[in-house]
Amino acid sequence: MALPSFQIEITEQGWLGTPNGDYDPAVVDLCTHGDIRLVVGGEIIAAGGGGDGYGISEAALGLLRTVGSDYERTEDPDGDRLIPHGCGTTLMMGCGIGIDWSVRHLGDQVRLSEVVRYDSADGANAIRYPGLEVQVASSDYGAEIVAFAEHAKEPFQGLKKSFSDRRDRREYKAFWKEYEQLLRAAG
Repeated sequence: MALPSFQIEITEQGWLGTPNGDYDPAVVDLCTHGDIRLVVGGEIIAAGGGGDGYGISEAALGLLRTVGSDYERTEDPDGDRLIPHGCGTTLMMGCGIGIDWSVRHLGDQVRLSEVVRYDSADGANAIRYPGLEVQVASSDYGAEIVAFAEHAKEPFQGLKKSFSDRRDRREYKAFWKEYEQLLRAAG
């Protein structure tokens, strides 16, 4: 059976925990973490189920931004990734680990190219997929991203958050405001 041209789904999602359980991560943690399955151009980039610790809700926002806009992958080892590792200390600030690719809108098509999986912070173990490029219908690309984003926000429903400072509160509110605006526009 042939793999799809583009598929992204959450295979695991939850909160960071602490070994001694001295706080409720669902209250303190600002983003969810977990693993994904990602297929681009019929190639499995991330198989899911490996507990890779990606920043799931952060990835959803980054991906929602690409539904209506182009995105160029960066070679910066500390740069943001479309699928960031959940190692950032604040929302949308990763550590260079993650999965990244370029997104170019071409009328009713979206071209995905320059796929790289960064398995270490220094980029030394980057897995590149040279020549991997695929065009998918804009509607199909958008549908995959919207489904991912809808699933990513589920753990936040009805949750009462606690913030350590005003900056976290402000960033959290700005994050979700943009998230919901982009989700409405894409859906």
